[in-house]
Formats: sequence, C-alpha cells, structure tokens
Amino acid sequence: MSDIAVIGDEEFTIGFRLAGVSRIINVSADELVSKTTEALNDTSIGVLVLTRDDVNKLPIRVRDKLENSVQPVCVVLSKDSAGEDDLRRKVKKSIGLDVWDK
Repeated sequence: MSDIAVIGDEEFTIGFRLAGVSRIINVSADELVSKTTEALNDTSIGVLVLTRDDVNKLPIRVRDKLENSVQPVCVVLSKDSAGEDDLRRKVKKSIGLDVWDK
C-alpha cells in the first residue's frame, strides 16, 4: 500500500499528524524544492499533499512534474475553491473516473 505524505511547515502538517498521517515532511523555505523533488521520486508515496502557497514557490520544472504526476498523486490545498477543481482533475487522471460526476 502506498503512503500519504504531507510536505510543509509545522503549522500546516500538525493537523495531518494528529489525523494519523505518518509521512510528515516538515520543511523550511530552503528545503522545499529538494524535499519535494525527493518525495516525487519516492515510489512508496501514493499521495503527496502540499499547500498552494508552497507549490507557487517551486520552480516551474518541479511544478510541472507535480501537476503531471500520476504516482504520486499530488493534492494541492488552498483556501479557495480552486483546490477542489484541481483535486477532481487529479483523481480523474489517477483512476480514470470522475467520482464527482453525477
């Protein structure tokens, strides 16, 4: 079974830790690119969770890899509803089915 991994600062990751997610990767601004790249290449990670703000800080090549990745599926959380559309598109790409379709 693939792991769920969460990348971000401690304030972002604490809720996931409390919810039982074991792959928590706390990063500083300096570590964000390297740790995200490592996680994208880790075959044991099935779902990778980041904030929209952190994704926007990544170089375009890493952002492209995140957006096009099927393994791991990258879930980007944001404060607005745009994140829901992104999640819907990622799940559809990953499993081949639009689970939100009525």
